This record gives sequence, structure tokens and C-alpha cells, in this order.
Amino acid sequence: VVVVTPPLNDFCRNELGRLDWRGLTFSHKYVDAGFAQEATVINYPGKDFPFIRTHETKHASGQLVNGTVVTTEFTGGPGRYYPVPRADGKGRAKNEAYAKMVKQQIRKLGPKVIVTGRLATYRYQDTDEVARDALDAVGEIVGVPTPAA
Repeated sequence: VVVVTPPLNDFCRNELGRLDWRGLTFSHKYVDAGFAQEATVINYPGKDFPFIRTHETKHASGQLVNGTVVTTEFTGGPGRYYPVPRADGKGRAKNEAYAKMVKQQIRKLGPKVIVTGRLATYRYQDTDEVARDALDAVGEIVGVPTPAA
């Protein structure tokens, strides 16, 4: 079994053209305080802020230390974190064509192919959806269906 998780346009050397992605950049700041914000993540929607959210992972980690780190997340970075949705659906259609191409090429070599993960499926996914897809992929590999979500 071959499990494919990278951006499929990269995997296929952009043979069908590039897919559009939205990147992020992060700024980290130490704050000499117990906690700097009231929650792990605070979103800042709209154009009133130059960033989209702040993270303070100390809330989730349970650390009992002085000081904390706040990470501020900005759009426009160089990475590929999220697909850019198109109203005409051409991005998704192109990724589906890439998935078909990948499966056909790998199947020629013999193994079963599973395409999974937010980069390979070219869709925004929350963490619970990523975990569900991973469990489903493992279930497919070992031949045991996973329980319904």
C-alpha cells in the first residue's frame, strides 16, 4: 500500500498546472506573564487587524511555568497551508485529475494507493477531519472499516 499525502501538483511536477495555495507566516513573542490571553486560540476575523489569529499553547500544554509565548498568525506567507477555493471549482477538479494520475501511475507498479490529508485532497480540514481521514486510511490498509464518525 502506498499512502500519498503531499500536494499532488508537486508530486506530479505541476504536469497539469499549479494549484493555488494560501500561505501563512508566524511571529512569536515571549510575554512575562502567567497567561497572555484567555484561550489557546483567539481569531481576529475582518479587516480591522493585520493578522488572523493568536495562539498561546501554554493553555493546552498544562505547563506550570512563569512566562508564556504568544504566536501571531498572518496570511500571505510562502507555505502551502490552505487551498484557495475557486467559485468555478477548477482547483478541486484539477486536484482530482492529479489524484487519478497518481493512482494510475502507482498502480502500474502494483500497490494499492490511498490519497489522504488536507494537502493531497486539496481541501481545508479541521483537525478532527484530518484524524478521521487518517483512521479511515489505516482501516483501509489493514482491511478493517473504522467506526462511523
